[in-house]
Amino acid sequence: SFFDRRHKGREKLVKEMLRYAFLRYSFRRLSAEVPLYVTHHVFRFTEGLGFVKEGRKRNATKYDNQWFDVNLYGILREELLDGNQDK
Repeated sequence: SFFDRRHKGREKLVKEMLRYAFLRYSFRRLSAEVPLYVTHHVFRFTEGLGFVKEGRKRNATKYDNQWFDVNLYGILREELLDGNQDK
């Protein structure tokens, strides 16, 4: 999450951070939860990093006095380190 809400141009930085986490801590997978009240840019950014939508939790988070569903995303170690994504 970026507090300035800018995602453009930060894909490479975040991919490097994900690689570091996988290598340093020997993670097998990482998960992300994205609430549906965010802009479509956040969904594109998440998927652009290589995260795959795995499902949805209904009424999982409250924002501005309303309940929202949350999309569940995951990325596996081999998808990031061995995949055909930018290295």
